[in-house]
Amino acid sequence: MSFEDAKKGNDITSIETEAAERELKVRQFLAESLPPTEDRIQEPMNPRCEVCVVLPAYSERGYILRPLTSLATQEGVSPDQYEVIVVVNNPPIPPAREQFETEEKYKNGLAFYAAAIADNQETLNLVRDIGGGQISVALTDEERASVENIRRSGLRLFVIDKASTGKTLPEGEANVGGARNRGVAEAVERFHNQIRKNGVIAQSDAEVRFPKSYIGKLIKIFGDDPELIGISGEVAYEDTLEDENLFTALSTHGEAEEVYKNLEYYLQSVITGKWGEDLDFLGAFDGSNMASRAQEAALVGGVPKLAGAEDTVFGMRLKTIGKTREAPELETVTLRRFSPRTTTGRGQRHIKIAEGIKSDTGLVVENPEVVRLYHAKTKEFTDTIMADRATPESISNIFTIDGRRIFDDEQFSMVLDEVAKVRGLQGQEAIQKLVKSSRNNIAGLETILYERIAKTVPDIPLQEAATKLLEIIADSDALLKSKYSSRREEFIRESIAKVNDHKRELNTLLDIIFENKPTTLNADSLRNVITENREKLEFPEDEMERLFRRETVLVRLAEIITRASTKQEAFDSITARFASGLSHPAEGTLGYKTMEMHALAKAITDLHSEQNTGV
Repeated sequence: MSFEDAKKGNDITSIETEAAERELKVRQFLAESLPPTEDRIQEPMNPRCEVCVVLPAYSERGYILRPLTSLATQEGVSPDQYEVIVVVNNPPIPPAREQFETEEKYKNGLAFYAAAIADNQETLNLVRDIGGGQISVALTDEERASVENIRRSGLRLFVIDKASTGKTLPEGEANVGGARNRGVAEAVERFHNQIRKNGVIAQSDAEVRFPKSYIGKLIKIFGDDPELIGISGEVAYEDTLEDENLFTALSTHGEAEEVYKNLEYYLQSVITGKWGEDLDFLGAFDGSNMASRAQEAALVGGVPKLAGAEDTVFGMRLKTIGKTREAPELETVTLRRFSPRTTTGRGQRHIKIAEGIKSDTGLVVENPEVVRLYHAKTKEFTDTIMADRATPESISNIFTIDGRRIFDDEQFSMVLDEVAKVRGLQGQEAIQKLVKSSRNNIAGLETILYERIAKTVPDIPLQEAATKLLEIIADSDALLKSKYSSRREEFIRESIAKVNDHKRELNTLLDIIFENKPTTLNADSLRNVITENREKLEFPEDEMERLFRRETVLVRLAEIITRASTKQEAFDSITARFASGLSHPAEGTLGYKTMEMHALAKAITDLHSEQNTGV
């Protein structure tokens, strides 16, 4: 046998071994996630199926037809090429009263849980009934029309019951992550065992609307790149009829808080010396629009059974085994709403931000000094251990802030016990032994340490925190500071140009309307004017679609134009009413600070990319 033949043989053996290992991991995942006691979808997967969409649903009876209707009207694909699995999920028992929870909040939680249980049963019956037979739940005329459209479309729709008595997920797993994972496991089994295909599993939410091109784009994205195993798409927002002014403020504050937290996470990576690793926070997966190949979803153990951040962790796990990317060309549309449905998630985050906006102090966030102080304390502790200088007195001094020791007596005693295990050892050997012998204890104490420091250092207003964080990060590296300065100027120029474009578009629109102004104007007639004059307005397609989703914006525009006597009066009123989109943010405002934070985040990714590619 020649060398080349032997090499080919080894390559084949290696490939076979890898395939066997993958198969074993997939089977292990399915065995854990789909035990024999689980009710299974009886109808087999169509051999032509390429995409399975998984939708977790908790108290979503009022919205569940929204994603189903949009998935029933997909263009450019056959109903045989995709299917939908709805996982209706709720905890098996009512929520327990939490420590320090008020009586009123506890009672409200119980009332909502009871309502959600009933809501879920209606959702289950509705999704089942769509498959055929008499509809057993009350429908509005609009809902009845939607159901008929879904039925006529041939949409392959299935439901998994994790809401009825005896069928719920175990306590602690009956959450959004657990529901996602149950649907993903079913999809993995159907692709892997039934049609022997590594198909695509898309995950979203039960109030999302899918553009007509969604499934087709999804198939193309994965088909064009065989190495790609996961993507996170764009999530656009559609207004509800809730407090419009509050949502405007919420959008501004929410965007600022999100980019602030991302930069705070980056600060941790700099301080801990992890700079150069994947900046996962800048490309986090969003559960409202993410997708993966079926086998790879199984290889990372499925979706973590968490009540929040399950999407981000799932994305991070995928990144460890293969190629993932953001897919801005793939969009879903969710509702901007205040939702008490769960203890975490986008709705609860909206509530938290709204409460901050309404308060006298405004929205407050964690002071960036918390990160710096936490890592200063942990570094001091590590240095003391490595130099074999650890004594009860030195350890006590390290974990004391403002004259108060961070740990209580029991916790402090645990620290001393762990330190005693490495006495006499020095350097890395001491640290390795400390970590190995006390991984769980030390990890728990690190969490307590961070929480105690966070309580010691008061939260501060978001804008003040952003200013401080920008200074800390920008001053940490001369090259980064230079890139940030360039990006900041670029963002300012782009913002001014965008505002000028919007004003030009508005001016042209008002010219058209006031040439022959109607007595009254409403959202629908305004849409028609824009659509008929799209070329003259030079509206980019994506901007027009985004505007058309903003029903409340269209209503307000129509009202202002109807009331205005002249074009100039309408222009002045509209620019005042929609200042956030029709004026460059003034220096010193939260909008301006957000723009600066975006510029710094972009400078960070630039530097990271250059260091990875050796530029």
